[in-house]
Amino acid sequence: MKENQSIIFTLWERIFHYLRYISLFEWLRLAAGKWSFLSFVKTYTFVDLWVLFHFLFSFSAILIFKYTSYPPLHVGLVVYGSLRILEIFVYQMNVLLFDEYRTEVKGRTYLLKSVRRMILLLLHNFIEIIFWFGSTYIFFTHNFSVDLREVSTMEIIYLSFIRMTNFGSSSLNYTSGFGLQLMWFQSIIGLFMTLIVLARFLGTLPSPRTKEEK
Repeated sequence: MKENQSIIFTLWERIFHYLRYISLFEWLRLAAGKWSFLSFVKTYTFVDLWVLFHFLFSFSAILIFKYTSYPPLHVGLVVYGSLRILEIFVYQMNVLLFDEYRTEVKGRTYLLKSVRRMILLLLHNFIEIIFWFGSTYIFFTHNFSVDLREVSTMEIIYLSFIRMTNFGSSSLNYTSGFGLQLMWFQSIIGLFMTLIVLARFLGTLPSPRTKEEK
């Protein structure tokens, strides 16, 4: 640890350094460093496609939970969705607090490709998390006051959106300790994504030019 380096910063920097390996995306990037045929994984285009794929996949998961009854598939989707939520959370924490520090320690300059692109990717991640929680609520619907298998897809998304943002009132309440933990976890993720990450990057957007200078 460098002289005068914060102990708390060093602790969490190390924790999030290792947490990023709980991610299929990170393992693909590591594999790309060893096998040349995977070099496209390190491109910005692949990252964009990765985000778009999971955005659509997470929405499809809601439909799968509503209109199919194959438990092994449902369990697999819940596990993958949980890992994906963790991946997004860890990635955004690293971008927000630690990646710039790690790059500068190596003597390099930290640069984002585009602030606008970063915000668009972040918004896709935000909505994706809403979809993943919506599908998870269906799977664990017996822990809640509403049988989410009996409501429309849009209502499921709406109820998950309310829990994510705390905007408006919701008819979805927990009926068990596990239901409470699940809703509490989404509220924490929503608070982090909304107030911390999104606010930070929105503040860096260039101001539009106007015809009137004063």
